[in-house]
Amino acid sequence: MAANGLVPVFCGVCLPEQVPLGPVVHFLVLTCDAAMSARRIEQRGGRRVDVAKHVRIDRLLRTAEVTPRAR
Repeated sequence: MAANGLVPVFCGVCLPEQVPLGPVVHFLVLTCDAAMSARRIEQRGGRRVDVAKHVRIDRLLRTAEVTPRAR
């Protein structure tokens, strides 16, 4: 917690194990089912993307567990 009593919020794209854990860390992950994720990625214009890779990352985020450090 900051000196002013506010909790800092860090926004970014990463996997939970890449986040340095403090005494309390909350995660917000926005996901959708695999079929919807694949459909949304395929509908994007522009360069070709490995859809299966993105679906695997989504699955990883859904099942990720982070063990809090002891205080």
